Amino acid sequence: MADIELTIIVPIFNEARTITELVSKLENLRSVFKYCVFVDDGSPDESYLLLQEALHGREFHSTTLRQPNLGKGAAIRTGIKSVETSHVAILDADLELDPNDLIELWRPIQNGERMASLGYRQFLSQSSYTYRYKVGNRILSHVYGLLFNQVVTDVMCGYKVFPSDIFDGTTYKGRRFSIEIDILAALWRKKVQPYELQVSYKARSRSQGKIIGYSDAFLVLFRMIYLRITSRR
Repeated sequence: MADIELTIIVPIFNEARTITELVSKLENLRSVFKYCVFVDDGSPDESYLLLQEALHGREFHSTTLRQPNLGKGAAIRTGIKSVETSHVAILDADLELDPNDLIELWRPIQNGERMASLGYRQFLSQSSYTYRYKVGNRILSHVYGLLFNQVVTDVMCGYKVFPSDIFDGTTYKGRRFSIEIDILAALWRKKVQPYELQVSYKARSRSQGKIIGYSDAFLVLFRMIYLRITSRR
C-alpha cells in the first residue's frame, strides 16, 4: 500500500430514494477513488436491488456486500475488511452530504499535507434537522474536545477520510453511530492530526429515513468516556 489511493465505503440502510443518484454522482468522481465498497445493512426496502441496477455498466470498480441489520458501525467494519488501498472514505448513501466534497477532502491527503481529513457541517436554517440536533451535536463535539484535548468541529459528521490501517490491532465495537468516535479515537491514538473542511449539508426528515435519535447521543457520549478511559496514546 505504498501508493496513496482511496476506497470509498458506503453503508446503506433503506436508501432506495437516493441510491441511484448516489451511484451517478460517484461515476463522475471515478478519477478520485480506486474502489467503492457498498455495504447493505439489511435494508428491507429495494435499496440492494436498485443498487445492482444502478451499478450496471458503470466504469468505476465496486464491490457490493450484504449483512443483517447491525448498524452503520458494523457495516463500516464489514467494508473495511475488503479495503486494499492506503486510505478509506466514509460516505453515507442518503445524500445529506454532497459526494463532490470528496474532491477537497482528498486533496490534502493526496498532496501529502495530512494523513486524514474530516468534514464539518454548518447548521443553518436551510440545512439543519432541528435546533436540538444542532445543539446536541455541538455538545458532543465539545465533550470530545475536553476528553481528548483535540479540536474536532463536528464529531458526528459522517464525512471522514483516514488511513485504512488505523484499526490494526485495535478493538472497536460501535455498531451504530458511535463508529464516528471510534474513528476519531483511533486517529488520536496514532497521533494523526486531521485536516478539517466545511462540507455541504442538507438534512433529511424522519419521513425521508433519518433514524438517529436521543438514545444514539447517549451511546456516543458513553462511548467517548469509555474510549478515553481505556485508550492510551
